[in-house]
Amino acid sequence: MVFKSSQNVEFLLRVSQSIDKDIPVIVLVQAWAKQRMTLEEWRNNYADGHYAIVIGHYGSIVVFEDPASFSKTWMTEKEFMARWHDIDPADNTKLEHFAIVLLGKNPAPKHRMMEHMD
Repeated sequence: MVFKSSQNVEFLLRVSQSIDKDIPVIVLVQAWAKQRMTLEEWRNNYADGHYAIVIGHYGSIVVFEDPASFSKTWMTEKEFMARWHDIDPADNTKLEHFAIVLLGKNPAPKHRMMEHMD
């Protein structure tokens, strides 16, 4: 599923709806810059693109599983909307509010995905 909309509020609503159904959303955001940035600097930054997975939305807080951190990470909605963009290195196309949602069958129960260690 691909999110397409011209309204920021609608994008955030669609992410929240997926999360409410226990469907994580993979997003491209600007993250882990070498220096602190204002929201306006984040809006204009395309040098720190990073994949993260939205797993929760609580009030004005968006929660992520992030491969760059051993802990869950978070941003405010304002930060997320300012940083939710990147650039495609193949053709320099700007990717605004890029999101990936994987839908399919429910996974096998966790105990069936384990193997005995011999």
